[in-house]
Amino acid sequence: MMVGSLRWAPGMCMAPPMTMSKAPPETPHAKKLYHLLVKDPDAYADAAQQSQPVGQVIVKQSFKAEEVKNSTDENRADAVRGRDGKLYMPGEAADLFVMFKVDSGRSGTDDGWVYGTLAPGEERATSAGRVASCMECHQNAKPDRVFGVKGLKSSGE
Repeated sequence: MMVGSLRWAPGMCMAPPMTMSKAPPETPHAKKLYHLLVKDPDAYADAAQQSQPVGQVIVKQSFKAEEVKNSTDENRADAVRGRDGKLYMPGEAADLFVMFKVDSGRSGTDDGWVYGTLAPGEERATSAGRVASCMECHQNAKPDRVFGVKGLKSSGE
C-alpha cells in the first residue's frame, strides 16, 4: 500500500506520490526524492502515537534530486518543491531503504526492527539487520523508531 495522496496516472498503473526528503544534509536520505510504501498505512498514519504492528514493512525508494531548469519540466507530475523553494524532479535511481518489524524481544534487531539497504542494480542487499547508520537516526523517532509522515490521515478518518 502506498502512503500519501493519489494522483492520476497514464494507463491503469500509478506510482506513489514523490516526496522530497527532509533528512539532515549529512544523513543517507538527504537530498533525495522518494516514494514511500508501507504494508499497513493506517498503522503508519498513527506512527507518532503508537507502536507499529509486527509484520509492518516500510520501503523508501529514493532518487537523486535534479533541479528543474527547463520550463517544459515545471508541470511534470513528479516535480516536487524542495525546502529551498526550488523545483526538483527524480533523476538517477538511488538506494532502496527497508524496515521490517518483528517481535521486539528478538535478538539481532533494533527493538524489533530489521533494516536493509539495496543499491540500484545490485542483486544483493548492501546491508541488513542492525544497520548502525539506520539505528543512529531511528532511535530518536518515538514511540517506535518510525518518523511517519506529517499530516497523513488514516483511511478511516
